[in-house]
Amino acid sequence: MDDRIRSLAREARAEVERSLDLDRELADTLARGETRIGDVSERDVPRPRLAPWVAAAAVVVTFGVAALWLTRDSSDDSVLTVDVPSTELAATVTTAEPQATSTALPVATAVSTSPSTSAVSETTTTNAATAATATTVDSPAIVLPTPGRIDLSPSDLIARETDGDVWWFPGALSTEPGEPVLMIDREDPRIVPEEGEPPNVVDEVAGTFDGALIYSDCCEPVSGNVYAIGEPGAEIDRSLPTGRSDRFQLWGVGTNPKLEPGGTTVLTQSWVSVALTDMRTGDRQVVSTNRMFGEPELDAVDPPFEVVDTGWTPTGTVALLGRSDTGSMVLSERPSDDVRVELRRTELAADDVATQGFSWFDIVGTTATEVLVAEYSTDGVEVFAVDMADWAVREAVLPFDVAVASDFVRVSADGSTAAWIVDGVAFLQRVGEAPVEWRADIAEIWFPSIESSRPIDDAVAGTDRFITAPAESGAVIDLRDADGVVATRDLGCPEDRLCSVESARLMGSTIWATIVEREGSVSGTVTGTRVVSASQAGTDVTVHLALTGPTIARSAGLGADGVLYVQLNDVLGPGSSLVAVEDGETRELSTGVSSMRLSDDGRLLAVSSATPSEGARARLEFDDLVDGRTNEIQTDYVNAGPAVWSSDGRHLIVAENWEDGAAWVIDPWSDSADPILGTDRFLDGACFVDDDVIAHRTWNIGYGQGDAQPGVVRLTSIAAGATVAELGTDLFGEYELACLGDGALSFVRRPVVEVEFGAGFSQLEPDDDEPGELVRVDSEGTVTVMATGDLRLF
Repeated sequence: MDDRIRSLAREARAEVERSLDLDRELADTLARGETRIGDVSERDVPRPRLAPWVAAAAVVVTFGVAALWLTRDSSDDSVLTVDVPSTELAATVTTAEPQATSTALPVATAVSTSPSTSAVSETTTTNAATAATATTVDSPAIVLPTPGRIDLSPSDLIARETDGDVWWFPGALSTEPGEPVLMIDREDPRIVPEEGEPPNVVDEVAGTFDGALIYSDCCEPVSGNVYAIGEPGAEIDRSLPTGRSDRFQLWGVGTNPKLEPGGTTVLTQSWVSVALTDMRTGDRQVVSTNRMFGEPELDAVDPPFEVVDTGWTPTGTVALLGRSDTGSMVLSERPSDDVRVELRRTELAADDVATQGFSWFDIVGTTATEVLVAEYSTDGVEVFAVDMADWAVREAVLPFDVAVASDFVRVSADGSTAAWIVDGVAFLQRVGEAPVEWRADIAEIWFPSIESSRPIDDAVAGTDRFITAPAESGAVIDLRDADGVVATRDLGCPEDRLCSVESARLMGSTIWATIVEREGSVSGTVTGTRVVSASQAGTDVTVHLALTGPTIARSAGLGADGVLYVQLNDVLGPGSSLVAVEDGETRELSTGVSSMRLSDDGRLLAVSSATPSEGARARLEFDDLVDGRTNEIQTDYVNAGPAVWSSDGRHLIVAENWEDGAAWVIDPWSDSADPILGTDRFLDGACFVDDDVIAHRTWNIGYGQGDAQPGVVRLTSIAAGATVAELGTDLFGEYELACLGDGALSFVRRPVVEVEFGAGFSQLEPDDDEPGELVRVDSEGTVTVMATGDLRLF
């Protein structure tokens, strides 16, 4: 290496170190929740840029002769050949392999940051590094993506077009494909600006988790960005209130996110580290994998390893593709619970600078028993298979006719479908079928992993799951969707007590519920209360708070700050209080609380305080638990309290909780608790169909007379301040409505009977002797009975 290259290397290292400092600052900011992409565009944040020659020097120094453009003997007659124009090769050097010019989280050893799934405490565990010279940097707290409403299916494809836009192709692998949906609108990377760097391009789409699409872009900053969007087009949504962007989040730093098929872990990488994040708990393991510019004190694994690509094996272990300390290209298998440990490795290509032609590698998919790796070179593309039985490499025998000239190849996780691209034209082939030319102007294609094909929060526009429980007594709850019961959870009850569910809700993937214990009957003496959580995936129930005596936990939920908020009511005392449960300790936050409500992502907390007996005005307080924003307003309605947040946090349904059963919509961040025009004084139990439309009932029971007054479900637009539709006829039942993901809703319908009072006078009244019906009302007003029994809907 001559003096000029050494000089370039020193300058490159300084640039990368500045980038790492920025990444640390970004990670800390994310951990504190101080910056969301709704506030500041990634292009608005000053970041150091690598000059082209500095970036080139960094690559050269880090990887020896070439980081991605490895050499391979092209004299083997079995290698497929194709002429690749040098101009295309040069373009690929700049943009096609961003993972080799990226730096992930600036940490140097395995670090697990473990907020408890019960969310009452947070613990951090740092493991000792394998290498004695490893440098340790604490991992920041993990800010998990907010659940969204992107509903992918296994037959869908995601693709980036050559103009930089990313599209969702519903049913692309089915016989009835749907209309494409623009997911991410980006600048055209082919248009080179007169000054500065070309625009970032989306370089990997992992798939969806809880309805949020996880993806990354490259290459400014050098570390890469990992994003999550909750709905198509959300990346360009800057219309949300300052401090909020639940639809679009800069979720982390790194590149190439890979979602474990059927699992809950996301794998991200750079050339200096890999990270695994559990999307349910927030646990993160980060390991430095190589010598950064030859600095052995940064090694966390021995021998060091320069990661080019990552993936999941068919057995759930991690596959790392990269350059070994000897310069060869290898595939390394590692356990997902500790990626410092190498189980096996196999060599794909030796380091030989004398061979002709450049080449680069990536992991293109799996079969039931193999990991598939492609080598792209001037001789063409060749796919290798690494057998899980012996971890030996051999030429892959695939049931696909992948074109020799392909510059991009992918195989679906189940091995049933292949996709490849030749000069911007994409081809698809299913096993046993002929290849088909799919679309032109395609740069990359992804078979997205789908951890959860449908969002799972309650009362969030676009969701379709809700909870029912026995109306009178019993601590067994059912999680339901349109097809029936999804999961049943027994929340437990002492044998000598009668239990009832006071409240229940879904927050992310967790069910939170409060239970009241009584003696003898539903009207018996209250002897205790509990706050519990249960996962949709498992059967375990965790008790977070258990109190004895005449106290009722009215509602509870986990805040985005990791604190469990609980509203308690002393049935013999003066009123209610709001308490926080954290690290096993309970502290009182306020008294005189009439109700409280967290948003479904746990970020926004609304609390009302009032003393109706004294005729005091209700005070409403709002807290953003991530960025610290607060607001306080008053209303003339004496016992008004928060009912339901809209998913974007702009609006809140407020219920009077008094004789009239009235409700209305407010802007919680304004200076007024007055109803938004056109949303005044509808009946409570309402829900958000979407962020603009609310569904509310018109049926009621006459005050003081007890007569049943059938009605309809009315849909009101907040923006228009007017009714946009009415569903059903002569409906009557319980007050609570559950808005579902397809414009439908559910409620518990009650039968009515005509009661004669003599002298020619009669009236309709609820028939309490007959069981209720859980019904679904679709967007056309058609009513379908889902279940019958003693039910209450939450």
